[in-house]
Amino acid sequence: MLSSQNKLKSRADIDLVFSKGVFLKDSGFVLVYRAQSPKSSCGVRVGFSVGKKVQPLAVDRNKTKRIMRESFRLLFLKTGSDSPIYYDLMFVCNEADVPSFALASEKIKSLLLSFVEIIKND
Repeated sequence: MLSSQNKLKSRADIDLVFSKGVFLKDSGFVLVYRAQSPKSSCGVRVGFSVGKKVQPLAVDRNKTKRIMRESFRLLFLKTGSDSPIYYDLMFVCNEADVPSFALASEKIKSLLLSFVEIIKND
């Protein structure tokens, strides 16, 4: 599980990520990221979202978010969480159907690799 300090929960923080963040897109999935203030002590904070218009049933939205969370968690554990970067990440799924675990894992991995390349070049 992700620790509570690594979850992006505040409505104000989420709105700030969407309004001032940078968008990366990969067919059906979107990663929005924004740098945190250097005073922040929590490192990477992450949130997951599925739109009500995209998947009208709450059961489907919740299952999609669980799949995305688990995919991210497994990738995050492989790379290690001791990184000195301070970013807020928001993953959004725009798939009309509940994605398979393999598909979600592949998309999240490609988005994270693109994100890492971008922040290394900055």
